Amino acid sequence: MSERTDPAEPSTLIVELEDGSELDDILELEATVLVDFYADWCGPCQLMEGTVEAVAEAVDAPVVKVDVDAFPQVAARFDVSSIPTFIGFTQSEPSDRLIGMQDEESVRQLVD
Repeated sequence: MSERTDPAEPSTLIVELEDGSELDDILELEATVLVDFYADWCGPCQLMEGTVEAVAEAVDAPVVKVDVDAFPQVAARFDVSSIPTFIGFTQSEPSDRLIGMQDEESVRQLVD
C-alpha cells in the first residue's frame, strides 16, 4: 500500500491499491472511505486527479484509488462499468456513487 500524505495536513491520506484485499482491510478499519475507480489511460480520470487530491485534503477519511485495469475483480465486485466512478462507503457498505466528471463539492459529499 503506498500512502501519500500532505505534510501541511497530517490527516490527508490517499491510498493507491496494490493488492486486491487491501480495500477490505481499509473498509473494516475506517468508518468512512472514498474509493476512486480510475485507469491511467482515462482522460476524465486524469482531469479528476486534482479534484480527488483536494477532496482528500478536505475530508477526514481515506481516499482509495483503484486502478480498474490492475484490479478488474474489485471493479466488478462493486459494479463499476464506467470510469471515473467514485463510491462513498460508510461502515464498510457503499452509501452512494458518482460516475463521470464531478465537481469537488459533489465528490466531497460522498464522505461528509
